[in-house]
Amino acid sequence: MRKDGGVATPRPARRPSLCTDVGAFPEGVRVGIGTFDFCNQPHDLPSGPSLQSTSLDLYLYWLSLFSQECLYKSFKMTSFFTQEIRLSKRHEEIVSQRLMLLQQMESKFGAQNKEKASQIQAAETAFKRNLSLLKDIEAAEKSLQTRIQPVPLPKEVSLETLYWASVEEYIPKWEQFLLGRAPYPIGVENQNEA
Repeated sequence: MRKDGGVATPRPARRPSLCTDVGAFPEGVRVGIGTFDFCNQPHDLPSGPSLQSTSLDLYLYWLSLFSQECLYKSFKMTSFFTQEIRLSKRHEEIVSQRLMLLQQMESKFGAQNKEKASQIQAAETAFKRNLSLLKDIEAAEKSLQTRIQPVPLPKEVSLETLYWASVEEYIPKWEQFLLGRAPYPIGVENQNEA
């Protein structure tokens, strides 16, 4: 029975434990290969003939704890090493993808430059061809004009000269008629002749 009058429940049987008053370990931590349970409750260490075996047990315990710590650190280092290898591989993949994309961009840029250069070359060739065609058309036009307008005969030239002389002679008379200051010029001449 407990002091407060309640019924005490029996504790489950525990394996032999080695306890110290250090208090640096969490309660109920199982240490080693499964031979010791460690707790934070202060207990009297055995004295007498079993003290030597307890010291040996303590030494073995610390040795197993140290080996576990070393195993944990080596596991952690192995984990870090594995993670480092994985990250290194991923980095290599990313760098190779970047290099591949850069090469694709360079090839595409080169193809675009070649296409642009060929278009410029084609435009220059077309401009030169059009310029030569224009010169040929102008030369053909001049030759056609000379063929259409043959050189006039001397008789035609003299008739043309006489015609323009008579036009210049009659311009002042027609001018007065058109302004409304004089009568019709040809009718007057015909009346004078009659």
